[in-house]
Amino acid sequence: MKTIIFVTDNIFNKHDYFRFNIGFLKKNFRVKIYSFAKIINPKVIKKFKNYRIKELFIFNNISEFQKKLKNENNVLVIDFLGSSSYAWKIRNQIKSKNIKIAKFYNGLSERPKLNLIYRIINLFIKKKQSAGNIFNRLGIKFSNYFIKKFKPDIAFVGGDYYKNEAKKNKIKEIINVHSWDYDEYLKIKNKKIKSKNYVVFIDGNVPDHPDYIYHKATPPVNEDNYYRDLNNFFNYFEKKFNLTVKIAASPKSKKNVLKYFFSNRKIYFNQTPILIKDSKLVILHKSTSIFYILKFNKPVIFITSNKLIGTWYHDEILYNSQKFNRNLLNINHDITIKKKRFI
Repeated sequence: MKTIIFVTDNIFNKHDYFRFNIGFLKKNFRVKIYSFAKIINPKVIKKFKNYRIKELFIFNNISEFQKKLKNENNVLVIDFLGSSSYAWKIRNQIKSKNIKIAKFYNGLSERPKLNLIYRIINLFIKKKQSAGNIFNRLGIKFSNYFIKKFKPDIAFVGGDYYKNEAKKNKIKEIINVHSWDYDEYLKIKNKKIKSKNYVVFIDGNVPDHPDYIYHKATPPVNEDNYYRDLNNFFNYFEKKFNLTVKIAASPKSKKNVLKYFFSNRKIYFNQTPILIKDSKLVILHKSTSIFYILKFNKPVIFITSNKLIGTWYHDEILYNSQKFNRNLLNINHDITIKKKRFI
């Protein structure tokens, strides 16, 4: 039986387990998840928890991985590693065993396309650093320079853009796939709508997302200010429109934190698609869940706040709102919303 190994240097959570269809894959393959987060991103492991499953192997050092790899046969590796020097060492170890490496190119969020001058300036402005400062970026560029000839053996691509990119990189085997979200859409698209008398807020764990540690990004806002502004806005919204606001929790949010700050609201984990489908309106900053909003043709309000304005996160919210031809609402000021816009 063939073995599929997912390699990652980030946390592996319950959402990952389901979006990668690990349960389905186990019917026909031996499936393993190799985590190098403890080696490459130890701060992530200290602050956030992995999903506890028997298929997950957490390595303390590279030699442990090398010993484990010696015993693997008939393997395909799915690569979710980043661009650190350790990540490239791991890839080289895998390649040295003549094991094929595959990568997914689908479902990535679009970001504002800035010219070179603005990108350089933003590296020196802390609030604008979505992927580290100039020294972090130079380190990644330096690592990538020495392995620029490296390419995966197989590319799983979703959409023409990624297909063309794979062809440009001369990846030998290109396999067309759809996005992770489309799988879930197919499961729920024909389910009967239960209730539409609520609004859903798509949580993005804005103050404390683990990817900030992973990408060395500056957190755009602190918890107290962020959740205070949100709750004030939701209270206003519920009173004006007589609609309940439900929270679709980010899979990378901490349950105890959301329960503390949203103590009077219902919070749902791993239910974002169905919550969007059955809702009257969706409120969000930015999210890959925009896919479901479009598929189910839901009205949407993009929101920002005084504390977010001036940060890299606000720039990405603004970019998304403009892309979908929607006004961006500042919940500290512009909370004049006409009911006919969405009901």
